[in-house]
Amino acid sequence: MTNLLTGKVALVTGAGRGIGNATAKLFAERGALLICNSLTETCVKTADEIAAVGGRAIAIRADVADSKSVEEMVAESIRKFGTIDILINNAGFWNVPFHPKIEEVREEDWNRILAVNLTGAFNCCRFVVPHMRRKRYGKIVNIGSGAGLVWSRTGIHAYAASKAGLMGFTRQLAKELGPFGINVNCVSPGLIWTNPEKGKEYEESTAKEVPEQIPLGRLGDPIDIAYAVAFMASDEASWITGQTLEVDGGRWMK
Repeated sequence: MTNLLTGKVALVTGAGRGIGNATAKLFAERGALLICNSLTETCVKTADEIAAVGGRAIAIRADVADSKSVEEMVAESIRKFGTIDILINNAGFWNVPFHPKIEEVREEDWNRILAVNLTGAFNCCRFVVPHMRRKRYGKIVNIGSGAGLVWSRTGIHAYAASKAGLMGFTRQLAKELGPFGINVNCVSPGLIWTNPEKGKEYEESTAKEVPEQIPLGRLGDPIDIAYAVAFMASDEASWITGQTLEVDGGRWMK
């Protein structure tokens, strides 16, 4: 079977761990050239892992919430690879207290979550899209969350709002860019085991919830999401745009 990602250049934000790490490595396995981004040095480890198995990847540290940093990241990517065919907006932030009362939410926490999760995707699209538009081709996949579809299990208001906003942004951008051959979609993960170091604690905390709320009876793995993202980023999904694909073990089935 022809590998539909061979030779494509993909920028994956938040590629240092979890879903971003799994996605970057899967894309490389399927022949793509990778730009691995993260706020910290973790993206270097991902790029090194790809290179260790014969793939081609570079690592670029940048804060997606900072437009200047994103502009410089995209410019460096174009200098290295000449183009960007695929943009995966995966970078996210939610490291704030769980289940706060609305009057207790700190403004700086609200602003930071919105800045990374929503404005970060906007920044990346703003600087990548002109390159896609010129060649009339591109795939953009935003990483949403069940929190944006219904509510946040962690009770974080800004996280739910940012992910819901990302889905609206997906539809609006798909409407604008469709005539230029650019597909824009969203993949919405359910409960994913993204941190092996805290896995036992996380699994124990959701032990009752899994069989009751997830028909497939288990937490998701980052690779489960990576497979869905790879499909949406391939030409096999060329007639799909403006959609949110829920990958959640059936938890929020309609």
